[in-house]
Amino acid sequence: MNTLLLHCRPGFENEVCAELSEHAARLDIPGYARAKPATAYAEFICMDADGAERLMRQLRFPELIFPRQWARGTGFTTLPEQDRIGAILEALAGFPQCGSLWLEVFDTNDGKEQAGFLRRFVPLLEAALAEAGQLRKDSPHLPRLHLFLPGGETALLGLSLASEGSTWPMGIPRLRMPKDAPSRSTLKLAEAIQTLLTPEEQQSTLRPGLQAVDLGASPGGWTWQLVSR
Repeated sequence: MNTLLLHCRPGFENEVCAELSEHAARLDIPGYARAKPATAYAEFICMDADGAERLMRQLRFPELIFPRQWARGTGFTTLPEQDRIGAILEALAGFPQCGSLWLEVFDTNDGKEQAGFLRRFVPLLEAALAEAGQLRKDSPHLPRLHLFLPGGETALLGLSLASEGSTWPMGIPRLRMPKDAPSRSTLKLAEAIQTLLTPEEQQSTLRPGLQAVDLGASPGGWTWQLVSR
């Protein structure tokens, strides 16, 4: 598994490639990055068989700027319409057992169209993986299995440890709009807090009795977020 698969915002593919190329060169891990515009993902192909694993081990994901999520994998797998599950099981030969399955799409219109398919497909795939001994939900210490679906005919398979990547599928927090908040901007600050601060840092930094200044507050969504915490 010498390929590093990376989620990003559409339009930032080149920035992901540049960022990973710089880190890989600094760490003396040979390889090259590639991406297509507006696809919301990039790949870094390592020359060494363990290159992707070394990159994930030596880089701290929260310190990266442009990637939203990452996993080390093998590249594209073709999914025949008649037997997608069979093709995935075959492609997973040689993969270790996994503790969870993360089915993800890319943050594009084409990717979002896969959401309905995923709702139907996930239970079937999980059952097949469990029967094959590939998925053990009772073992959260095992790697996460990522299945990226650029479209209905291809997939990208990858692995990550919970300590290595984002805690959210696709790297996008799914936050509910609080009914009492004065504006949706409150979600921007909530996402920033969850993304930039660890749970321990949140407890120590955001506690009763402290003061904050919301400069230019209108209509007050950030102030509401701070007060609620």
